[in-house]
Amino acid sequence: DVHEETDSFALFGQIGYDITDSLRVSAEGRWTNETKSVDSLAVGGLLNPPPGPATLTFVDARDFENFVPRVTVEFDAAEDVLLYASAAQAVKVGGFNTNIVAGSPIPSERLYDPETAWNYEIGAKTSWYGGRLVLNGALYQIDWSDQIVRAIGASGALLNVNAGATTVRGAELEMRARPMDGLEFNAGVAYTDSAYDSYNFALLGLIGINPNLAGTRLQYVSEWQANASVQYIFPVSADVDWFNRIDFAYQSDQSSVQPANAFVGDATIVNLRTGFDFNNVSLRIFANNVTEEDSALAGVFLPDPGQQYDYVRGQLGIGGAPLVGRALFGGLVTSRPPRSIGASVSVRF
Repeated sequence: DVHEETDSFALFGQIGYDITDSLRVSAEGRWTNETKSVDSLAVGGLLNPPPGPATLTFVDARDFENFVPRVTVEFDAAEDVLLYASAAQAVKVGGFNTNIVAGSPIPSERLYDPETAWNYEIGAKTSWYGGRLVLNGALYQIDWSDQIVRAIGASGALLNVNAGATTVRGAELEMRARPMDGLEFNAGVAYTDSAYDSYNFALLGLIGINPNLAGTRLQYVSEWQANASVQYIFPVSADVDWFNRIDFAYQSDQSSVQPANAFVGDATIVNLRTGFDFNNVSLRIFANNVTEEDSALAGVFLPDPGQQYDYVRGQLGIGGAPLVGRALFGGLVTSRPPRSIGASVSVRF
């Protein structure tokens, strides 16, 4: 039984200055004071025996105060060409570990600290041919400190912990084009290089895995992502338009566990749409996941309470249960929706 409260108070300010007609600079900042409190009661059992009494009460409160700045410089290189650079700090406050599904946190695991990140970005936003072609690009870097990640505690509890230092670098490009009335192209590509700079996941050493994760890519981050779409609307008559669209999306594989030794595979998704618009009524025929991509949608490693129950029963000799090993991590994946074909009707009022 967990009761948590958060009280937050913030002040924000921004100032801008035009150095020339083409060059601008702005600075902004937010000061925040946040108080978190928790009152939890855990009842011990086979899966989460608290250290000591049959019930475990945890009551605490923490104050977090931070100031996050942002500085932006913009330069109009031409009438439809904007160059920019920015630097900004972000903070995600810490908190308490109260999850007891797979074990009770020991006292030293109850608290985790805030994470901070400096975000740097340079880029360009451009428009050509009277807005019919838009090209944008950006380079960025994120320097993370004390990143909050998921981990397993000494008793098997699922925890939030601070990972140390992390760096993420990347590049993004996007394009939008309307070469003729009714025809529109969209495309984008993104590259991300992410890795822990310093993170020692001590529990991994107990199960034969290197606990030093420095240089290991982050969970749930694809190195490459791309998307594209083509849409064409053909006027059949004054009141009827024929709508057609194809969407393409790609993402490379993603690590599903912090040591990056299990992955969700890369995926390519193609969706099709066609139909007619009659004034305020739209009829669509669609086909999703046309190529029947079957890689998992997402993956995660979590403790298995059922397996832990068998382990504890065996250790305690309850009901003559046999001795079995204990798995700290169990893989769980989410299946991707299969190819689907259908039709829809919508009415706008």
